[in-house]
Amino acid sequence: MKKQKLLGIFLISTMLLCGCTKMEKDTSYDTDLYGTYSWTISAPEISFESKSTYKINEDNTYENCAYKKSEGQTTEKNDSGKIIETKSINNEITKIVMEDKSYIDTIFYKYKNMLGEFYNIEIPQKSKFQLFLQNPNSNLNEGIVFNDDGKYHYCTNYDNCNDDKNSFTKYKKSGNYIYQLIPNKEWKIFLYITEDGIFSPEYFKEK
Repeated sequence: MKKQKLLGIFLISTMLLCGCTKMEKDTSYDTDLYGTYSWTISAPEISFESKSTYKINEDNTYENCAYKKSEGQTTEKNDSGKIIETKSINNEITKIVMEDKSYIDTIFYKYKNMLGEFYNIEIPQKSKFQLFLQNPNSNLNEGIVFNDDGKYHYCTNYDNCNDDKNSFTKYKKSGNYIYQLIPNKEWKIFLYITEDGIFSPEYFKEK
């Protein structure tokens, strides 16, 4: 019993000394393009829920269903169309262009079982770095800003970025991942380091 207690004290002390926190494991997997991909945000404490799905069919068509519930109000939107283009950017990333008759065409990039955004940039070598990932879907000079002090934030005006540093989120690069530290002290996978750049996931394929 004494030995187990001492071992427990040693483990706790080690964690305190090294600042160890839980690291999310990568559960992504290789799969084909076709199937349903979903994105969900839920905040029960403020009665908010939002979900969007894209179903990609083998006949090169897609179906999009979007649902949002906020402050007792519910909105739904359904859309469908053709997939205009699928193109391999490299050995890991595929570009998908979806027809949108009412707006500009929707562009996704596929990495493994995820759809999202791909940034064709030089990959950072250090665990902390200076980097700006500009939002390609905005006409403004806005996007994700990584500072070399180990914190990042979303800046809506990169040319004059003076946001409150106390609201920034901690990050670190380890292996082929960029992690962010969430409130429960867990390092969650934020971005993936891929061939020729960085992938930001938005939708995940349903099994």
